[in-house]
Amino acid sequence: MRKYYRFLITLCLLGTMFLFSCRSKVLTTEDFDKAPDLVIVCNGKKTPALQATYSWTSGSRGAEADSDFPARLTALMTPIEIEKPVDVQLDFELKPDKIEVRYWDEAVLTPAVLQNAKQLYNRAQELEVSGSIIRLPDIKNCVYEVYAVWQGERGTGGSSWYGFCTTGK
Repeated sequence: MRKYYRFLITLCLLGTMFLFSCRSKVLTTEDFDKAPDLVIVCNGKKTPALQATYSWTSGSRGAEADSDFPARLTALMTPIEIEKPVDVQLDFELKPDKIEVRYWDEAVLTPAVLQNAKQLYNRAQELEVSGSIIRLPDIKNCVYEVYAVWQGERGTGGSSWYGFCTTGK
């Protein structure tokens, strides 16, 4: 009888250890060697955003990457097809503390504007962000720039720019 109880107690302990070892870990800024990735969710379809310039610190490690403006990198983006104004979710690998979104109607992105950083920046329109949701404007062909900031504990975190574009039917 004692052997049966020992077996049962051992089985319960092993089961408990297994359950606790399977718990999913909550990610923090310390778990990343670079800025987290961003996926755009539109009408149930997921499209990865292009990660542009970022700065990231995690413990004694740091990473820096520099790139051009997302408006100049549309050839590297997968366009998201839209038919009307639509809400999209900004699905970050790790939720940022701050999100800003700007966009350009492709009609204003002339070669002259694209070559002049000041003109390019001044032509951008800002979008309101509600949590991680943005409402895309009623313009079919746009380029979007997302800026996100993470303020982690013990000096971890950083910032990153991302880009994505839309096209209409």
